[in-house]
Amino acid sequence: MLKNVYLIEHLIGQKIKRHDIWHSSNIEEPEYIDYVPKEYLEMWNNDEIDWVKHRFNSMTFQKIYKRYIEIYHELKTVRPGPKRREL
Repeated sequence: MLKNVYLIEHLIGQKIKRHDIWHSSNIEEPEYIDYVPKEYLEMWNNDEIDWVKHRFNSMTFQKIYKRYIEIYHELKTVRPGPKRREL
């Protein structure tokens, strides 16, 4: 989830919305989804995708996910130094 925040949304069929966050590499960008090996996405059966969807929508997962988005949004503008290291 944290290497590419768009991958799970794609896997479970949600519309991908680009987040206003710092992407540390091109594999973290939403466009990377186009380069994920087809076999990786096809290996999931419907029960497994439902399980991922349930976990993704859980309060615990969403709390972590939202905090990650908040931190990486801040990282877009915070210069190297103590505050950035803290984040």
